[in-house]
Amino acid sequence: PVPALRRIREGVRHVAGEASLRAVALATALFQFSFAALMTVYLVFLPRELGLSGAAVGLVLGALGPGAVVGSLLAARLPERYGYGRVLVGAAVLGDGMMLCVPALHGSGAGTVLALAGLNFLFGALGQVVNVAMMSVRQALTPVRLQGRVVATVNFVGMGLTPLGSLLGGWLAGQWGLRTSLLVTAASLALSPLFMALSPLARLGRELPSLSDGWEA
Repeated sequence: PVPALRRIREGVRHVAGEASLRAVALATALFQFSFAALMTVYLVFLPRELGLSGAAVGLVLGALGPGAVVGSLLAARLPERYGYGRVLVGAAVLGDGMMLCVPALHGSGAGTVLALAGLNFLFGALGQVVNVAMMSVRQALTPVRLQGRVVATVNFVGMGLTPLGSLLGGWLAGQWGLRTSLLVTAASLALSPLFMALSPLARLGRELPSLSDGWEA
């Protein structure tokens, strides 16, 4: 058996040595950090600022699931038509931009609940398009024997910043209030698509790149 430290080192080295994989890992980290900050404020904003009941909060958050299903279907077609780079950046910008609309909502009426459910549906759909496209890029650039190690590396980099994002969201809510903090954390989601737009990911076309000759598939 290959020692654990060697497996970890191989995964990190492969991600660090491939520009597109580095971009995937860093874009994931930026999104997870900002998303953790956003959700820390968002889950308090809904009942306290808007006055939503527990059932309404569940309905609003439940819209993410059907959105993700629709996004999975779109992810199979959009890159073939528009290219992976355009889909990654465009879907990330549009999806993350949905959350900028939430701080403008007031009250707990049916209109507010429907608006939140619609925004979450679109956020889930577009977010899933980004997730599937990212996964496709990652798999295309990773040998079979390193798939698990690369996934672990990307997840560690991404999820490792989640606690810090949650702490930031809580601190902002305590200092600036819920509505202002929600706007700031929603705006911070733009860091990930901005990074992708400046990275090699934005230049990907309809065909995914192949593995380097030096790696065994």
